[in-house]
Amino acid sequence: MFLILTAETDPARSPLLRSLARPLSELGETRTVGVGPSALHWKDGAPEEAPAEREERAERLRALLREGPKLVLLTDADALGALLSCGVSCAAPCILALGDARADLLRAPDGEERAHAARELWVLRGGEALPSALRARCRRSRGSVWPAGWVRARVRALLATAVRPSVRYPLTSLVIPVHDALPQLRACVESIRRNTGAPYELLLVDNGSSPATVRWLRRQKGLRVVFNRTNTGFAHAVNQGMRAARGRFVAWINSDLVLTPGWLERMLDALQSDPALGAVGPYTDRTVGLQVVAGAEGLEGKALDLFASAWALQHGGRRREAHRLVGFCVLLKKRAVDAVGLLDERFGVGCYEDFDYCLRLRQAGFKLAVAEDVFIRHHHHASFRGDRGFYEHALRNRELFIRKWCAQALEFWDYIDPELAFVSVPKKR
Repeated sequence: MFLILTAETDPARSPLLRSLARPLSELGETRTVGVGPSALHWKDGAPEEAPAEREERAERLRALLREGPKLVLLTDADALGALLSCGVSCAAPCILALGDARADLLRAPDGEERAHAARELWVLRGGEALPSALRARCRRSRGSVWPAGWVRARVRALLATAVRPSVRYPLTSLVIPVHDALPQLRACVESIRRNTGAPYELLLVDNGSSPATVRWLRRQKGLRVVFNRTNTGFAHAVNQGMRAARGRFVAWINSDLVLTPGWLERMLDALQSDPALGAVGPYTDRTVGLQVVAGAEGLEGKALDLFASAWALQHGGRRREAHRLVGFCVLLKKRAVDAVGLLDERFGVGCYEDFDYCLRLRQAGFKLAVAEDVFIRHHHHASFRGDRGFYEHALRNRELFIRKWCAQALEFWDYIDPELAFVSVPKKR
């Protein structure tokens, strides 16, 4: 099914829409859906859409997206905004087809940002008005309507490279170490329940939290909780969760994350895209290394979901190989965990046990990657005594990491047979 979304009030009368719909209908079932206001009421002397009508339209759009369209084509920036704000991850290629690039992009303050979310841009005229960053992805066609042959050729090319078959996901065990920071923990669990479509089980390991956090954990349904009397540290808590995990995949999740729509499904797609991959991680707003997205700090609520959906559409299906992943959110194959073992608990409360594990994964022959189409929110260090407490542990554990791996290198050298180490090599005559 091909899905055309438009803010046109009367799609049937639009020559532009007809020139898009006809060639698409020759390739398969095509549906044109209006996403503009359908019912208005007056407020402060100006027309405003009724909230009930807006939500009803959004639910109809969600139902269509759940059917798994092969391609989503939008005729204006407003239609793209409706797609991004409906709260459903869309795996299909997203095209923004503009009749007049300048008018559509400048109609709303965030029009240009929305345009960046589309995989591909089609422009009839006014391509020179596009920002330079968008121009590189622009496909221009001359004339006042879209030529049928041009549309069919572009669609076939996209479908050949971008559409994946539907996937039935196996169970994933989500392991969350907990040490107070109840507001962030509550937001994390709620975001998982709201935004995760693949099958999962929640395993929470409490490390000596306050009575208020313990009471909240005991009241929750649909999750398994392990209670420790004291703070046994991140590595020990994750190991407890991994021992109890029943899924084919295991994820470590910090309790101060906010997960976004479709996060687990896209990470599973990334992890299963290469048999050699042992673990993948997402992008976020606060971390170290290549997984941080500059300028995206502090997004909340609908703004976060909109940014994450736009990020997913723009980077759909892309992976980036990495030499290490930060442990705020890591998804692993269970066979990789079985091969490498558990986290090293000598790192105590936290820091560097994730880098240590990544090194061990690579030594075992597994590759690591970042799922480039996944963005999540990270409050950062919520369970430590602020940034100072975190950096104290980081410095201490960095020295421990260096001692561990340097000592292993020296032991390897000491075990070399001295009789072989100093055998002289005959000179060539």
